[in-house]
Amino acid sequence: MLAGSTTAILPVSSTTDTSVAVIETSTTAETSETDTETATTLLTSTTAASVDTTTTGEGTATAIETTTAAESGTTATTEAVTTTGDATTTEAQTTTTAEAETTTTTEAATTTTAADPGCAQTILLANPTPIFDAQNGRYDDFNTGVTAPFPIEFFGAASSSVYVSTNGFLSLDSGSNSYANTGLPTESIPSNSIMPYWEDLLVTEGTCNTGIFYDVYETARGNTFTIEYNVGSLQPSLIGTGEHFSVSFYEDHPGLVRFEYYQTTKHGSSATIGLQSGEMFSQFSFNQENSVPDQYFIEIETTEGGGALTRTGSL
Repeated sequence: MLAGSTTAILPVSSTTDTSVAVIETSTTAETSETDTETATTLLTSTTAASVDTTTTGEGTATAIETTTAAESGTTATTEAVTTTGDATTTEAQTTTTAEAETTTTTEAATTTTAADPGCAQTILLANPTPIFDAQNGRYDDFNTGVTAPFPIEFFGAASSSVYVSTNGFLSLDSGSNSYANTGLPTESIPSNSIMPYWEDLLVTEGTCNTGIFYDVYETARGNTFTIEYNVGSLQPSLIGTGEHFSVSFYEDHPGLVRFEYYQTTKHGSSATIGLQSGEMFSQFSFNQENSVPDQYFIEIETTEGGGALTRTGSL
């Protein structure tokens, strides 16, 4: 067994003169009904060969034929015609040989990793905080401290310093890695201990949705603190998952402890279930077959005098 302990983001211009011009442009052609946009930057030497202008009663028609020579051997022809009833009609036919300056933008790729379709969500807590998480490693015979949001009370003992063992039990003020469960009362674990399912358990590295988690939330019983186990077992052989249960405490109901069993592989036949504080204890079962079927709960309500009331039922 391994052991350890841890504390707990262009419009075309009309002219009757023949001219020679050198133009370096990024061109956008616009008309009254049709927009033509050229997104390529051209470096050209342009000669305007001729301009013919004809005036009619309805408007003016201007025909411009331009030949542009440039530095490369690629020829592109663009023709745009816009006609209106009582307006100026411009017909431009341009033969262009151009050398284009090309801009390439490379955008960083975003990779999304899909969840393993075979890894269904099994943790029941709405906002689980990991205590021991299989994604972070293997935990066998470990315990660590967690600060509860209110004092945990039973049999008159009270503390908000809770030590969580991978082996299915909690203790107040100090921890233990004991994996060999016994009957109650026992000195092999701290005096003030709560055992929802004390057995030789572990968190197996990389096993999906397994570990030990906690959450604090409101219920009909007020502020509730729950620790949920979804772990594996070592006896009689290694099983990476299958032991799924929880223990809950209630701020408005001190002394009340609730165990819930969603699934276990041996149903209590090799586990100790109960709680103890010094000589006071309440043992629900010890290595008893079928003592905790699946979808089952146990509530143990304790008093300072050592009494305990146990309720059970189906979830």
